[in-house]
Amino acid sequence: MNETIIETDKTYLSEIMTELPSGVLLNKGVTGCGGTYVELHSPRNSIILVPTIELVKNKAKDGFMVYGQVKEKDIERYLASNIPHKKIIATYDALNKIINLDLTNYFLLIDEYHILFNSYAYRNNAILFLLKNYNKCLGYCFMTATPSYRDWE
Repeated sequence: MNETIIETDKTYLSEIMTELPSGVLLNKGVTGCGGTYVELHSPRNSIILVPTIELVKNKAKDGFMVYGQVKEKDIERYLASNIPHKKIIATYDALNKIINLDLTNYFLLIDEYHILFNSYAYRNNAILFLLKNYNKCLGYCFMTATPSYRDWE
């Protein structure tokens, strides 16, 4: 496995990058260092998937929320707006509402990816759908700050 470790005295990811890398599993190592912030402010269209509605609402000021009863026509209306870099923030379960849209110009951030494994028993349909469709986007990044057992070896 190729692994890149960046050691820095910086506090926030935005101090060392303007967008997240593509095609990677990114372990930030520290919570609250602004990984989601980097993508919300990157100069590209993005879909940011998070595990809970609370996290969607927490990030909502910087994008369009998709969860629950949000309709595809509402998403399409947002995508047709004049906003230069569209930011859709959705739960893992809401990806099925977004996937039918043209995503070839969208970067996909799967935030808190450790949850995919921790909640598979009761969210398997949403997680399987995500794992079968993440590569339909322009690029993707699976991101977490929660260590896996590999980090303790």
